[in-house]
Amino acid sequence: MAVVMAFLGILSFLSGCVGKKQPAPGGTASGINASGINATDGGGTDAAAEEYSDEIKALQAVDVPVGELLKCIISDSGNSNGNTDCMTLERGEDGKIYLTVEYSNAYWEPLVTSVYLADDDALDQALAIIKEYNFPAWNDLPEAEEMALDDSILHVGMIFDNTSVGGGEYDDYGFSDYERIPEGGFAAINRFRSCLKQWITDDRLVSMTKEKQD
Repeated sequence: MAVVMAFLGILSFLSGCVGKKQPAPGGTASGINASGINATDGGGTDAAAEEYSDEIKALQAVDVPVGELLKCIISDSGNSNGNTDCMTLERGEDGKIYLTVEYSNAYWEPLVTSVYLADDDALDQALAIIKEYNFPAWNDLPEAEEMALDDSILHVGMIFDNTSVGGGEYDDYGFSDYERIPEGGFAAINRFRSCLKQWITDDRLVSMTKEKQD
């Protein structure tokens, strides 16, 4: 019962972080922690040093116009212990850009939320990687053939203001390892994760809170 409740809880958490996916024209294993607090590199290598795979090239060729990046997220949460490991980059009400890290080893442990001040071009840096691999085109990847229900769910999400390209004000795109990640895709995800993780330093810490989870 605890496993089922944890699984349902993380599905609710992810839908709250990102929301409904936008349609885009339209993969291989998981293992990437979002913030890297307890993470390895997930088996990926530096994609910048590699030639793109044919699957990545095919996704890069798909035309998915996007406007201003408002928010991006990477999460690796919801294992059999109900863990949370999530990084969210977005602009605050004061106009500055912040990285919010939510972390907990298990649902019975406190949820630690840390907020870090990022550079003014942090969203542009993330957008450069998103556009390099055309992540919005990953919105409709085929379903994975196998998925261990007690593993964390890797999720990458983005919200764009697409009014400049004929879309909505808050268009959501995202993918997870419930879908078949393309060959070379985990290296791309590692680069995206590292781009966000670079802001996790003591001198950038703005606040840290702990709260008991239900």
